[in-house]
Amino acid sequence: MNHDEGVASSVTRMAEQFVSIWNTHDMTRLADIYADDADFVNVIGMHWKGASQIAEMHVLLHESRMRQTTLVSEDLDVRVLAPSVAVVHDTWVLTGDPGAPGWKIGERRRGILVHVLKLDGAGKWHIAVSQNTDIQDLPNT
Repeated sequence: MNHDEGVASSVTRMAEQFVSIWNTHDMTRLADIYADDADFVNVIGMHWKGASQIAEMHVLLHESRMRQTTLVSEDLDVRVLAPSVAVVHDTWVLTGDPGAPGWKIGERRRGILVHVLKLDGAGKWHIAVSQNTDIQDLPNT
């Protein structure tokens, strides 16, 4: 296994941990996989700063609307940008989302979650940036 393959494998495991944490709904654990100074922009453009706030906001979501959801990665694409930086595009499917008041959500939501990961001084990968985007079908014209 060459260096990039080893990095890709480590980074893939981090993206898989996000999904695993989501599905156990123990969102306090997100603080363990995010860098202390991380940024997270969710699907509606809310910008959370720092591992604690990212975890805290996900805890609130999973105590209410997201508590019955299941997240599945359809495709994980890893690109190593440098020996200590990588990006993951995770195409996901979410089921069990009842939607917010006034929203019409189908049985399945789809989206792409982009994670930028960095290697810290101790040799451990952390997510530095996440951007989540819903995939919306364009209406027929």
